[in-house]
Amino acid sequence: MVRAMHVLLVMLCLISGLYLVVVGPDFTLPSRQDPHVVHHFAPLAARLLGAGLLAITSMGLIMLRNQYWIDPPQLPGPRQQRIYFALFVLAVGLITLAFVA
Repeated sequence: MVRAMHVLLVMLCLISGLYLVVVGPDFTLPSRQDPHVVHHFAPLAARLLGAGLLAITSMGLIMLRNQYWIDPPQLPGPRQQRIYFALFVLAVGLITLAFVA
């Protein structure tokens, strides 16, 4: 059940990230506290947000490979940890840029 949820979330990030990168629609995102306050995403900001989602997708694929596709499951080595950290920093940076742009 947990594996299915992980795969579902990775696929959701992949599909939405590809859609935002390829199409780059102009959309608004309402605030959670006050629905009258919205954040407008221009096409460039939407593409940045999609690229951040694709970085999160690659992090999810690394996690899935280490947890489920390797028998027995093992912890990632130092090289994989550096790649994962770089992807994390890239995802946070791209999503932050999307909200600032």
